Amino acid sequence: MEIDKFKKPIILDTGSYSIKIGFAGEEQPRAEILNLYGFPKYRNWGIPDLDHPIVHPFPIGKDAIEYKDEVGYFNLRYPKDYRRIGDFSGMKQMWKKIFEEKLKISPQEHPFLILEHPLNPTSIKEEIASIFFTEFKAPKIAITDPESLALMATGRRNGVVIDCGYQISSICPIYMGFPLIHAYEKYRVGFAKVRSLFLKYFRLREDFMFIGETSRENNHLLEHLLRNYLYFSHITDIHKELFKKVDADEVIQRDGKEIKLGDERFLAPEVYFHPEIMGYEG
Repeated sequence: MEIDKFKKPIILDTGSYSIKIGFAGEEQPRAEILNLYGFPKYRNWGIPDLDHPIVHPFPIGKDAIEYKDEVGYFNLRYPKDYRRIGDFSGMKQMWKKIFEEKLKISPQEHPFLILEHPLNPTSIKEEIASIFFTEFKAPKIAITDPESLALMATGRRNGVVIDCGYQISSICPIYMGFPLIHAYEKYRVGFAKVRSLFLKYFRLREDFMFIGETSRENNHLLEHLLRNYLYFSHITDIHKELFKKVDADEVIQRDGKEIKLGDERFLAPEVYFHPEIMGYEG
């Protein structure tokens, strides 16, 4: 086959929250990186010397957050927002750094399977193709939707795929392996809203312990709580006062600190089923 001329294909899933990339045939991605990068506020780290370029490396993902907290000269930029790439210059630099430092590959030696949501305009897909062919010299690329691939991975060609992302949740019917665009539904409720609600409920406690939402230590702790202690409740009746103070009924030890959690563990994820909590129509 002609594809045998090239090395193993690369699968690239560029989400609004993170970028997942790996080799075809492997069960897990080789790397997952937060989809953000650090852009210096000033040249030469605040020294107004226009005769010399910025010499600090281009930080991406968690590195950008750490540099921002430690040095303070960075603004964080997010090249993809609500499933659409708006900053192709930054996105291209992120892809380049991931190929070189995370996968340690030459993109001109690998075919690429690139995931893009079906409702994104053709102009975005054309720009992606242009970057991969002209900038990265990729020999072959295919751009397809993640919903169809997710269904095919289960051995099915017909079904409905629910995708709960960081900023958007969507429902996509699939028939014979193709998404039915006219029946595609999405709304702007995702994990970011769950995070916001969790903080809102949690801050009502007298024992609230987060100093600031932007603190690196607090963000790591918050990520741990969100990933390990939130759950969906079988009790769908939420007609109680949502923002009243509730007594904690679970104590967690984390890095020598005592954290008390209560109803916010299941009230925050309830936004998926009751988007009116955040002011959206159900």
